[in-house]
Amino acid sequence: IDITSKGEAADGPNDPVTLEARYAQPSIASYDFVSNAGVWIGNTDTVNGPYHSNSGVRMDGTTNAPITSSVATWTCTPSYGCSNQTEPGVFGSGNNSNLWQFPTPTIDFNGIAANFSSLESIAQSDGIYLPRYSTGNSHSTAYHKGYQLIFNGNGTVTIEKVTPPKLSNVYLRDSNTYGSDYALVSNASSYGTLPIPSTCGLIFVADNTWIEGVVPSQVTVVVANPSDPTVSPNVYLDGNITYASPNGSDGLTVIASHDVLITPNSPYNMTLSGVFVAQSGAFGRNYYGYAGSSYEPRGTLTMYGTTVSALQSATTYVDGSGNPIGGYANTIDDPDRSLATNPPPFTPTTSSNFQFVSWRQIE
Repeated sequence: IDITSKGEAADGPNDPVTLEARYAQPSIASYDFVSNAGVWIGNTDTVNGPYHSNSGVRMDGTTNAPITSSVATWTCTPSYGCSNQTEPGVFGSGNNSNLWQFPTPTIDFNGIAANFSSLESIAQSDGIYLPRYSTGNSHSTAYHKGYQLIFNGNGTVTIEKVTPPKLSNVYLRDSNTYGSDYALVSNASSYGTLPIPSTCGLIFVADNTWIEGVVPSQVTVVVANPSDPTVSPNVYLDGNITYASPNGSDGLTVIASHDVLITPNSPYNMTLSGVFVAQSGAFGRNYYGYAGSSYEPRGTLTMYGTTVSALQSATTYVDGSGNPIGGYANTIDDPDRSLATNPPPFTPTTSSNFQFVSWRQIE
């Protein structure tokens, strides 16, 4: 709700002032990062926006913003570089410990969950809808097919059908085990180039989805299959994602029913702009050190926006001495303030209560 109010002083009626304010449910885009699991912010990571975990945080990096945890203490396990010891809600060797806060209120992941059936219906009638392309069970290559969305700065999206190859000996982010990965794009065939509807920037894909390109407007991509609860498609980020306009008018929200993963052949230095929600899975990058030498390591990952991960997130892998051996050696997390007050349609909110999210004097 946008509110404009004009007033003038009783003793100075010739000098009016107009204020403009936005009254809204707070968006998840006001955060830099939100996790339902523990978090390890490494010593090469920089955080420039509010960072929250419903579990604990090991903070070894650099921050200029609040780092919050919903627990007073937690058990820091080997996956966070610890030996199963009990630690405070936020601990580590990072800077600005005065910005560490715990315990703080929990962010309800059930509350921010998307209504996939409703969004599917809206996309079918007013947006872009892509039905399931893959078939079979999870042990077959056909099960891991999907679509690639390449956004174009001219208001269109190019869509291709994808059949990915199988990579073995991959450390899987969502299960912390070694297994098979189907994140590479291969055997792509043209589906078409479609205009993004100006009145409904919603794209619903009922299958695995690869995303890259230049986003030309406010767009939300939802990847889920509500008609079959046994199918939980993933989102794969295989190229840079930027905006066509630098003035804050463009935005991207990606909501996956399971994982949001960066592909093995991602750019050496990568930029991702948008809100990325792994509703039941993990945001991150699998470890490909045993799958192919060309995939590891990577340089710097720069995130402009928000990351939401139900499971433990990781884009960097280190050895016993803390030296990066896989994923992105450096990460920079910057929130997008324009998305916090003007997010793409259907971006999850953190509360049903309305509040003032911005105001300014316009004359």
